[in-house]
Amino acid sequence: MSTHGYYRWPTHNDTVVFVCEDHLWSVAASGGVARRLTANPGGIQSPALSPDGALLAFVGRDEGPGEVFVMPAVGGEARRLTFLGETMRVCGWSRDRRDILFACSTHSPFSRSPLLYVVAADGGEPHLLPNGPAIHVSYGLSSGVVIERSESDLAR
Repeated sequence: MSTHGYYRWPTHNDTVVFVCEDHLWSVAASGGVARRLTANPGGIQSPALSPDGALLAFVGRDEGPGEVFVMPAVGGEARRLTFLGETMRVCGWSRDRRDILFACSTHSPFSRSPLLYVVAADGGEPHLLPNGPAIHVSYGLSSGVVIERSESDLAR
């Protein structure tokens, strides 16, 4: 069995989903053979499994700039949720576990200062969160929130 490849952007619960060769792959958290979930023409990045493991959100680059997509975690047709035409990344799921969080520079005066947005997994308009510039957000189990403002600090 070959294990060669470049594996990126893992997300997990009972299943591990990751990006390899610009496609999404899934494997049981206990191990086994990974199976390809996508065959998109463009690259894929920053997948995030929903808390219940039913849905998978990710950024797809099928038509140029990345946009947020969602699909069943077991595979199937992906549905495009955003039409913003900017650099973005999926950050995860909202505290109520129904909406997708993503960082995007659409309304930011600087491309390296993205803002956080939320979009319903079943579609609709994205809404800006009142956090100011940020690239990632993580919610505690009952309260609390951690916001990552800049990646550039990590490179030093």
